[in-house]
Amino acid sequence: ANVLVPINSTADRSNTPTSKSVVIRVRPSTRTAEAVNELRRNIDEVRSESASSRSPTRQS
Repeated sequence: ANVLVPINSTADRSNTPTSKSVVIRVRPSTRTAEAVNELRRNIDEVRSESASSRSPTRQS
């Protein structure tokens, strides 16, 4: 929560809260190896696309 916004602070007309919070839970993946392999494939794909866009085009 933002300590600068009071919990009971609301808009004057609509009574809408001026600040909201969302609970987020983070936990370790059970598929770590699979995730690492996917990241490596994505990195390789981006590098390949980047290299092909930098190569000079041949003119006839």
